[in-house]
Amino acid sequence: MGRARSFPVAFGVTALLLAAASWLPWFRRTVATSWGETGVLSAGAWGSSTVWSAAVVLGVVAGVAAVVVGHRTGGAVVALVLASVGLALWFTEVVRVQQSSPEPGTAGGSISLTVSESNATDREPFEGYGVERDELSLITLDGYTSEFAGGVWTGGLLLGVLVLLAAVATRSARRGEGSR
Repeated sequence: MGRARSFPVAFGVTALLLAAASWLPWFRRTVATSWGETGVLSAGAWGSSTVWSAAVVLGVVAGVAAVVVGHRTGGAVVALVLASVGLALWFTEVVRVQQSSPEPGTAGGSISLTVSESNATDREPFEGYGVERDELSLITLDGYTSEFAGGVWTGGLLLGVLVLLAAVATRSARRGEGSR
């Protein structure tokens, strides 16, 4: 009975961690000025990608469903489906960003970037270079980098943990039903 009670707790904790991780930086841009100042602009799942936002929502709902329904086959299966779809969405967006990024040195793969004291605002010299939702690409140039941040990997890991928990809970619940 101890294992049956630990699944909802594990789902709940993982769902809470995923919700918290969604506010970590998932994508970041680093911009250097001509006078040596560097700005790091980042966005969490909510500010960087609609797909990642949906993946987080599905993962959290999977965790909540497992907690509310408890250790029963129906709840575990629902959690498994939701978490699996969330993980698939997360993975699809990571691949899409990688595939849509320009190759260094190819035609159409260059950016003209000038941040100087003459065109910088008094308060925010990096205004206009922030992460734009659903406009993500991996770029590395002199003075400019656009890349995945640690939150995206944390989110993917937690979605994977939810899938594994749900798979184990589903199998465990089915074994329990078969022995009755």
